[in-house]
Amino acid sequence: MNTRRHFTTWLTASLIGAALISPAQAQEVKKLRVALVPGIGCLSIYVAAVKGFFKAENLDLEEIPINTGPGAATAVTSNSADVGYGGTLPIILARSHNIPFRFVMGGYYEQAPLSSDDAIIASNKSGINSVADLKGKVIAVNNAGGVNDQQVRLKLAEAGIPIESVKILSVPFPQMQAALQIGNADAVATVEPFRTAILLAKLGKVIARGYVKDKDLTKAVPVGVFYATEQWINGNADTLARLKRSIEKANDFIKANPAEAKEILVQRLRLPADVVGALTLPPYTTTIDPAGLQAVMDAALSVGFLKKPMKAQEMFADSK
Repeated sequence: MNTRRHFTTWLTASLIGAALISPAQAQEVKKLRVALVPGIGCLSIYVAAVKGFFKAENLDLEEIPINTGPGAATAVTSNSADVGYGGTLPIILARSHNIPFRFVMGGYYEQAPLSSDDAIIASNKSGINSVADLKGKVIAVNNAGGVNDQQVRLKLAEAGIPIESVKILSVPFPQMQAALQIGNADAVATVEPFRTAILLAKLGKVIARGYVKDKDLTKAVPVGVFYATEQWINGNADTLARLKRSIEKANDFIKANPAEAKEILVQRLRLPADVVGALTLPPYTTTIDPAGLQAVMDAALSVGFLKKPMKAQEMFADSK
């Protein structure tokens, strides 16, 4: 009789204990390696790590910082990383060359007049007041074939200025402010937070925004995205679901606590507090607007980066 009573007590306690285990506790820990280009677009990842959102999903996320978008993409294709996070354009161009990338979710976007990440800034000493004044001038871009190279080519074309009439200079984003100061460049095509730093230093003015056609600037144009290979996506639905839930929690936190989110940005990127304080944080979201993505593709086609038209749906993980 005592044996039966003890067994019943043990069974009841076990069932109660099992009921108290949360779904996250019941999950096995998943390892996830993310290759990323450090910047303000990574804020959702930084917040999710600092606030324990990855841990709550039993997701052991390893950040693999890489300096360029193509470098991050190479890490994914070589299996040095599972998922990549970076700009849309390098992944679109890779897909056009039959590399089996798909976007798994969005990171952040720009949309005039609410937010703008990419800008061409003309030096105050250059006498440049508009894109039309760039003829015969030196323009700095981060790397050939990248987002800001596309921006320069597109804005020049819209102003009727041949690309051959300007000199393109490759300068890393962190060095663009110095290039303007010492006169090595008349204008720079840059991104945040370097744009804000240049404007705070009163070195120049914005003469163009965005890396899509002017008519598309009011669309939600994706700037940062999460992506992976088709093979990895097909075998890791649960891991991707955990990642998405973690990032969505981080996005909600950023929206509700922008000042604290900026403090995390200062700590993770070691940026000057005054620059981060002056930043307008972009909209962070896991969704990707197909119309905005199509605008990026159309712009890439118009400047010759894409050799044939592409449809936005080709890039989505759920595309058939």
